[in-house]
Amino acid sequence: MSPIETVQAARQAAQVLSQLSTADRDRALLAIATALEAAGDRILQANAADMAAATDLPKALQARLELKPSKIAAMAAGVRDVARLADPLHQRQIHRELDEGLVLERRTCPWG
Repeated sequence: MSPIETVQAARQAAQVLSQLSTADRDRALLAIATALEAAGDRILQANAADMAAATDLPKALQARLELKPSKIAAMAAGVRDVARLADPLHQRQIHRELDEGLVLERRTCPWG
């Protein structure tokens, strides 16, 4: 899949996800966290190959890019933390009547 096709697929997936219920999005996030943990060994192997090829990068950047089991666990924990947050979609942030019959309203919505 080309980079452009990958971006297009991600955008389509985001549009589908934005239409799901909060419970379904939370289940998807929990599935992502579980998948990260389940694929940890494969992720570490791929990262090791990437790190072997990245010898021309500055050492500080290499250190940031190198994954360890603790980083994968932290990623999974972070995704689970997001699942526990209040749903940010479709929240009313501003509601003002500017004139009779003219209302200004700002609601959160997904990007893309």
